[in-house]
Amino acid sequence: DDNDDFVIKVPQKNFTELDRLAFVVRAIDIDCAALPIGAVKLSPTHELRYNDTFKGLTIEEAAKIENYQHFRDPISEEKREYIARGDASFKYDFLDPVAKDSPNGSWAVHTDSSKTCVTVRSLLWPGFVNYHRANSSVFGFCYFGDGIKNSDLPFLLSGQ
Repeated sequence: DDNDDFVIKVPQKNFTELDRLAFVVRAIDIDCAALPIGAVKLSPTHELRYNDTFKGLTIEEAAKIENYQHFRDPISEEKREYIARGDASFKYDFLDPVAKDSPNGSWAVHTDSSKTCVTVRSLLWPGFVNYHRANSSVFGFCYFGDGIKNSDLPFLLSGQ
């Protein structure tokens, strides 16, 4: 039987450290990257753009976790439907809210002593920091961690 002799074997690719690192970096971004509500807008053609009219949150607003949203494609069905209906072009809260993350309490909000800058730190991925300078359009995030997720966090928070 000639068909049995003709088998194409795809060479096996080993999982490398580079593959693992790329996966971890993407997982950290998906779980942690956040920005203040109003900092970006969705155009009618569904392009994400910086909101030129965003002048920043007040220090009181910036210190509330409810005023931050994930910088990723929405995961929640509610936000996906919101975008699909076309309503997101007229609102700024079209991304998943950080406040609804599980486990509850996985973020630490800190206002600096000058009362001008707020950091929102991830307890799930220690070392990830979102920041926003109040009353300005300055915001961003960075990660200075070891790439190890705090998988014990739900158990640590369950006693609260």
